[in-house]
Amino acid sequence: MKIPVLFKEYIWLIETINRFGKITLAELSERWKQTEDSGGMED
Repeated sequence: MKIPVLFKEYIWLIETINRFGKITLAELSERWKQTEDSGGMED
């Protein structure tokens, strides 16, 4: 995985946690699957 891609994923994670506050790992996983960046990857 290239650094810029990994950085983009970290930004998504931080923004998602900031947006929803308390969020479970299962909810994060579900939201990740719904993004274009996931490429169909579940985790």
